Amino acid sequence: MKRQHTFIACVLIGIGLFYLLKQLNIDLLHGFYGWPTILMIIGIAFLINSIMNKDYSNIFTGTFLLGLGIHFHGLHHYTFWLEHWSVFTLLIGISLITRSIWTKNGFMSGLVFTVISGLLLFNNQLGEMYHWSAEVIDWVYRLWPVVFIILGIYLLKRK
Repeated sequence: MKRQHTFIACVLIGIGLFYLLKQLNIDLLHGFYGWPTILMIIGIAFLINSIMNKDYSNIFTGTFLLGLGIHFHGLHHYTFWLEHWSVFTLLIGISLITRSIWTKNGFMSGLVFTVISGLLLFNNQLGEMYHWSAEVIDWVYRLWPVVFIILGIYLLKRK
């Protein structure tokens, strides 16, 4: 039997705890009193709802929102946090891999997103270590739309 109100219940509990802790003004949690925490709460609610109801369609959404909240929290609080557009494609890859754990579907897509995003994130460091990597990254950067088109056509044709 599916619990119909699990998601709303989790969001209400999370938001209630968030504002209660904010009112109590606990110094240890001071860095978490911001809007990225709300994203994390909603992401966790999606994950809990999906797992409790054994309806894994929202695993991707929950993981992505949780990752966005962590990313924006990291940008706001840590000087070493990476601020690069490929973080978002990395989150897509991680979300696809997480969903594939539950649904056994989409692992390779997630792996491709994660590997390409990792290469793009650390392109500057790789360029110092491997001279050829800059050429490969430049090639991938110019041809990624074609790769997406080919992958899309393949997925449409595949049975």
